[in-house]
Amino acid sequence: MQHSKHSSISQASLLTSQSIEEFDQFLRNHFQTITYTGKLVEGTSIDFLFKENVLSYSNNNRRNLESIEIKCYGEFADREWDKYLSISFKDEMSLIKPKTISYHLSYESREWGFKFEDDLLSEIKIFKPIYNILTYADFIGGFLLLLPAILVLFLVLDGAFRLMGRRPVFASGNANNTSNDLSSISIVFLIITIVIVLGYVLNKIRDYLFPRLYIATGRQSKEYEKKMWIAGILLGTIVLGLAIEFLSSILFK
Repeated sequence: MQHSKHSSISQASLLTSQSIEEFDQFLRNHFQTITYTGKLVEGTSIDFLFKENVLSYSNNNRRNLESIEIKCYGEFADREWDKYLSISFKDEMSLIKPKTISYHLSYESREWGFKFEDDLLSEIKIFKPIYNILTYADFIGGFLLLLPAILVLFLVLDGAFRLMGRRPVFASGNANNTSNDLSSISIVFLIITIVIVLGYVLNKIRDYLFPRLYIATGRQSKEYEKKMWIAGILLGTIVLGLAIEFLSSILFK
């Protein structure tokens, strides 16, 4: 009797030559035949067949790998494979956590299948980068969630200014204050626009420095080192600034 399962894993994934080598060795301990297929960023699919072909591919910026699928076959008997695994490394849309790994596993021996899947899920952790948690952030969505709080703050300030007899943040809305109403609406739209643009820029920076899926083989290994160098400088500057601010608050209290 054949058993099968489709599943996906929510994490960022970083595929390096070393991690691919280790994962390939793990798979070869369980399957007789393993093939690799890659898809380039410009749309071309390449049947690498063997791991060595994947690792020797130039992977330049113009035609870098954006996804890899690995297919593993056991023994063929009674017109079907006794075990089969298809695992895909591909960046798929997700609301919060990045989903970069999906797999289809089928097998005859339930005992083997349960044990192998546990080992597979443990082995896949070698692809999780140290910056994994940073890929969860969606700055546009996060900033938009803050807008209600900002609106409440404006309303509180508006009420406080009215009680003090000062000009309210939002105009009262009568015919004599049409220009003030338009000014208030313009401010709201300006805030929303700034939030969306800032969130978009920060998302782009995050995607460049901390990609959800990155295949760092060939020339992309050097590109990854550059990303990490830039990220290190950026994070180091932020940490140094916070440290200076903290020390200043203590020394000059």
